[in-house]
Amino acid sequence: MIFDADDKDGLSGVGLSPAQAQIVDPAVWAQESADLAKQFAYAPPVSMGQNPPLLTREYETDAKNVARARAAPAGARLANLIETALK
Repeated sequence: MIFDADDKDGLSGVGLSPAQAQIVDPAVWAQESADLAKQFAYAPPVSMGQNPPLLTREYETDAKNVARARAAPAGARLANLIETALK
């Protein structure tokens, strides 16, 4: 599902601190995402058992919110890298 920037369910409401936008080390980006994945994506109800997990609405909502929150710094960081490369 794609949302317009002015859509209340889109990315327009995602905040980003200037300090977050200035992080240029991809290893830091990856570690941030890995930590969030452990906390949200690979947390219960996801398990290593034989049966597939039943994903709840709360799980889906949390995953969607984390993805939206990660998109804001990704865009700002890539913009900073492109701007620096073009100087």
